[in-house]
Amino acid sequence: MSPGRVYMDEDVIYTKFKKHYCPGCETRLQLIKVSKVVNSKSPEARNYNFSCGDGFLVGNVKFIWKEFYCPVCDRQFSVKKLKRIEREMGTMWIKPKKSKETPRRKKKKQDTTDTHDV
Repeated sequence: MSPGRVYMDEDVIYTKFKKHYCPGCETRLQLIKVSKVVNSKSPEARNYNFSCGDGFLVGNVKFIWKEFYCPVCDRQFSVKKLKRIEREMGTMWIKPKKSKETPRRKKKKQDTTDTHDV
């Protein structure tokens, strides 16, 4: 018998509509699915939500959620961990847009010689 499935979406706007970059190599992170089968009678079950509408799921349940993955560093970040890193570092991990800087004008030197005759 296949286990029941529970999809856990954490902050859909944060995961789907914003670009995120690896704190180590600044490569754009990919969104991947992660899953784990947990039995409702195991000690690990208290870390998961087995409620379903008005009742509870019993037996083996497959929990599915999304995490960020860096293909270059081979590192994986949970949504909570990446949010904490981005909050601690500020906007440092947001890749800056390449902008064309306009050249600054040179300041004219002021003439310091006296033109008044004594």
